[in-house]
Amino acid sequence: MQSSLIRDRRVTGSADRVLAVLDLLADRGYSMTSMAIAHECGVPRSTIYRLLNVLRSRGYLGYERRDRSWSLGPRLFQVGATSPTVAQVLLVLETFDARTLRLSVTELARRTGLEVSRVSQLADLLLAEGLLSADERGRLGLGLRIVGLAARAEPVEHLLRVARPYLEQLRDRTGETANLLVRDGVSALYLDQVESPRALRVSGWIGRRIPLAGSASGAALTEPGVHVVSDAVEAGVVAVACGVPGIGAIQAAISITAPMARLLGSLLARAEAEVARTASAIAHAMATEGGRADPAHEPRTHASVGLPTASEPSRESPRRSNGRRRRGTPHSGPERTS
Repeated sequence: MQSSLIRDRRVTGSADRVLAVLDLLADRGYSMTSMAIAHECGVPRSTIYRLLNVLRSRGYLGYERRDRSWSLGPRLFQVGATSPTVAQVLLVLETFDARTLRLSVTELARRTGLEVSRVSQLADLLLAEGLLSADERGRLGLGLRIVGLAARAEPVEHLLRVARPYLEQLRDRTGETANLLVRDGVSALYLDQVESPRALRVSGWIGRRIPLAGSASGAALTEPGVHVVSDAVEAGVVAVACGVPGIGAIQAAISITAPMARLLGSLLARAEAEVARTASAIAHAMATEGGRADPAHEPRTHASVGLPTASEPSRESPRRSNGRRRRGTPHSGPERTS
């Protein structure tokens, strides 16, 4: 009787841990390292490794070797196979173009390869959301809500095009990974990332969401100035972030992320200045001639700033900075490239 009770408790405990891991990854919406999962779920590291590998072997989790991170696996999405999937919704929407404005349910089924019953189910869902419209004959076409969504996406695409070369310059000047983020509700979304050339670097964060609260990028999206926070998103990582001012309805910020040991003392102060200058340059480029920057507002070159290159190690002595944040660091606009 007692051994049976002990076994039941073990099964229940294991089930709780499995659900905690799956719920965490579903809520966060991005991949996480095993250490981060263990910390968030309160599971010992020795146990989390076994648990993650078991879930991976069954297809419930996926593992990215490059980033050493875990995400939800394909097996989970098969559980709801009777419900419409995002892929099927996109398949239906992308069937329409300038030459194909209206289609019947039967025609949609033939063109997409989906069953008529599934297309009918998708059509009802998309009609209710305004993503499809129907004429008097019941033939389907794209709805006006699509136009609204496209109009909202265009400024973001413009920001991506303008900011990319500045992120590359920031990466080259600091030797660290440069990021572009936008606010999405209570989260910050990584839109773009230019990785550091160093072997030890922060990478693979495009599409990742982080909470606004407690992060440097979150602070930069809600308050002016340069913000520095350590150990917020991942242990041992410091982020330096600054908002991009005056670019309309989009709330954007840029940041660099690096191991804390590489941004210490004067190097950190210089990195803050570079992040601030780059944010200012992007704002100027967004407002000037449709995003083409004035050369006079280009950020300074790496050599003029004096930060170490990717092959030149820092000579500062190691010093840990937990959760430090700087607000309103004064900065001037970027100077002309010499």
